[in-house]
Amino acid sequence: MKDSKSKKTKNSPATGNLSRRSFLKGAATVGVAVTAGGVLAQKTIKLFPTQDIKTAYMKDVLAGDTVLRSREYVVMTDNEKRDIVKFFKKNYKSPSEKV
Repeated sequence: MKDSKSKKTKNSPATGNLSRRSFLKGAATVGVAVTAGGVLAQKTIKLFPTQDIKTAYMKDVLAGDTVLRSREYVVMTDNEKRDIVKFFKKNYKSPSEKV
């Protein structure tokens, strides 16, 4: 008379002894999971609008280039730098003051 516990431990993956049935059960589970993942990915891709990627990219690049060309580099004077430092010193609150 064999009890069910000894049968389970005999076929457990920890002991390295898998029966054909448990192997096929695991393979079927993995197959279903992979298939479900593929179907989900396919449905997700179909939700995105289809547009010409190159056209959208060029539109974005040209807009960014226009903005960059319109900007001009201006050197900050020493007085402006001092004013900014004074502003931060005046408005700085240390962590101990916040409490």
